Amino acid sequence: MLEFELKKGAKTQEAQMRAGHDKLQWDRFYNITKAEINTLVEANPDISWPTVPGDVLATIFARVNARLRDEQIPEVQYDVFSWRMARAIQYRMTSNNKPKDSAATAPVAGSS
Repeated sequence: MLEFELKKGAKTQEAQMRAGHDKLQWDRFYNITKAEINTLVEANPDISWPTVPGDVLATIFARVNARLRDEQIPEVQYDVFSWRMARAIQYRMTSNNKPKDSAATAPVAGSS
């Protein structure tokens, strides 16, 4: 049984503590999961974390922990993995849906 399960609304520092990572290790975990989310969203543009199939979840979870092991970084429990991935996919999806910066295409004042 886990000592405690990370809550959905946990702060980053809580998740990092739960993972047992220092700043460098957490940064690597962050970047590894970011790359996984980018790949997942590129292949499935309309996906959300709750709709990711179980076999895909298991594969990504195993791959993330394998990468951590390869770098001698403590593996994460599923609650930390799920917390991070849910946040990452939500951020990726909302940032993809934001309107592009219109300043780049807006006419410059005073030019005609």
